Amino acid sequence: MSTLLHVDHDYCSSEDAYAKTINELREHINNARRAVEKGQEEIKKNKKSFNTILRYQNQRRDEFNEIHTLIHMKIDNEADKYLDRITDERTRLKGQIKQHDDLINMLEQNYCNDKHRNVLSVFLKLNSGMPEPIDYTYTIELVHSRENAFNYIVQGTGQFQPGWKNGWKSFYYVEDLVSNGFLCPNEDKIKFNIKLRPTTIFEYRKVLEWYLNQMEDKRKHDEHVIARLEQDKKYLERTTSEQR
Repeated sequence: MSTLLHVDHDYCSSEDAYAKTINELREHINNARRAVEKGQEEIKKNKKSFNTILRYQNQRRDEFNEIHTLIHMKIDNEADKYLDRITDERTRLKGQIKQHDDLINMLEQNYCNDKHRNVLSVFLKLNSGMPEPIDYTYTIELVHSRENAFNYIVQGTGQFQPGWKNGWKSFYYVEDLVSNGFLCPNEDKIKFNIKLRPTTIFEYRKVLEWYLNQMEDKRKHDEHVIARLEQDKKYLERTTSEQR
């Protein structure tokens, strides 16, 4: 008894095998191309995200630098203001000390007449004004306690500039203030009316021109301060708006 084994063989021509191989290669190439394109898309997305992050980082860094600069400007401005206040206070205190020293000096130089009667000295001192000497006419009026008609008036002329003084060492006898009615009985004090004006119209013009120049300098300074404050305000508004 014999058994027959039948085996089926697929047969294709060389052309069919070549075409099949080509198709498989094309499919692999297409798959590879799609994979490359997908990778490129991912790279673009990642690059875009990276650029966004980098742009945000640069923006935050610029904002930080601006805020840092603004803070330093504020600190410098406040420090300058504080130093200016200290300088002004020091100048004011020096002026007061000098006035006190001048007053002590005048009191030490005061004198009595031959009858040893004390006298009242009156001096005018210009604390601020034009830096150059100006001729002034000054009037000192000692006010009577009851009747203005009895006021004691003395007039003089002299040059003034900051720190200079003019007046009289012997203006009035102290012991006569009460008897002649110049000492206010209820207030225990004496009163003065003081008038000071430039001697000529030319001197008056110099004073006015100096005063106008001072006002113009102050106006320019104020405008500069206002412009700087407006700039700081706009920057703060812009920074606040961007942070929102």
